[in-house]
Amino acid sequence: LMTTTVDGERFFLLDHTPKLPPATLAVRPLVFAVDTSASVGDAQLTRVKRVVAEIAAAHPAPHVVVYGDLDTVTCSDNDGGACLGHVKAGGASDLARLLSEAAGRARAYGKPATILLMSDGTPTLGPLDAGVIATRASRGAGSDVTIHTVGVGLENDYGLLDAVASAGGGRRERLPANRTVAEVSTLLAAMLRTPVLRDVQISVKSGKVQGLVPHLPMNLAPGEPLAVLGRIEEGPVTLELAATYAGQPVRQTLHVAARGRSHEVVRNFWARGVLETMENIGAPSDAIVKTSLHYGVMSRHTSFLVLENEAAYVKHGVERRKVNRSDKSLADLVTKGGRNTPPGARAK
Repeated sequence: LMTTTVDGERFFLLDHTPKLPPATLAVRPLVFAVDTSASVGDAQLTRVKRVVAEIAAAHPAPHVVVYGDLDTVTCSDNDGGACLGHVKAGGASDLARLLSEAAGRARAYGKPATILLMSDGTPTLGPLDAGVIATRASRGAGSDVTIHTVGVGLENDYGLLDAVASAGGGRRERLPANRTVAEVSTLLAAMLRTPVLRDVQISVKSGKVQGLVPHLPMNLAPGEPLAVLGRIEEGPVTLELAATYAGQPVRQTLHVAARGRSHEVVRNFWARGVLETMENIGAPSDAIVKTSLHYGVMSRHTSFLVLENEAAYVKHGVERRKVNRSDKSLADLVTKGGRNTPPGARAK
């Protein structure tokens, strides 16, 4: 636990690793959805082909490969990824279409299945918004299909890959350059057999907390730590974690001690989390800007200019903006009307 008090505001950061019993999923049919667009690159795509071949060879259930950039191609069932052999990276990327095709193949098995999206997460055609793509993928796949994502490009948009994995009840991994193909294949094969702690939500049981982060439900791998942040209005604070694991409900109590290791960076971490939440749920831009300026943390709508000295500001005619740090009315920018809802926020 880390805490800090800045300008009369108290913040906390609590690291919690949920304790879970060991569990293994039954082997499911698997759909590889491979992004072959130009931004992935031939070198990375070559590694992807080898990873797909290794996982497919060891996977004891039916599998199929769907690949493409603008157009999608579905390979023959159980061909071990051989159909990817001639494919070169090129063209644009319509990830919504690729995922839609993969979802259709997964549903066609008529039983629980898994989609493994291998992409850099940068669509250039079709829907471009991460939330839209994630929602469409989840709805198209249905509740019996889990979607995992793997960042395979040299530069990946992990925000989109995280959103798709979260909506699909899965996890997001990456294809690190310092790992061999065999190591990556083993890691991903283990991920396919391991249940995910799904729909993790944090709520306040006692005390009063403003701007609780994380705000939206998320998924965690077993053993993965969860960072919980908030601004304490009234203590002592007790939180509750609620989730689902291997089909069973999970509830755990988290206690926020009155004092922890003191570090001012907690305030900035919290502010970043709140701003990210406000951006993700579509809060009004003026509320985001006001919160960003008050806490001195950048957002999609703000940037900060730092010049060498005071004379430089005068020389270039740059007005120094001073924020009233004691403005308690900003509490309403962070939480209002719900357990953790920025004011004026609307669901997308």
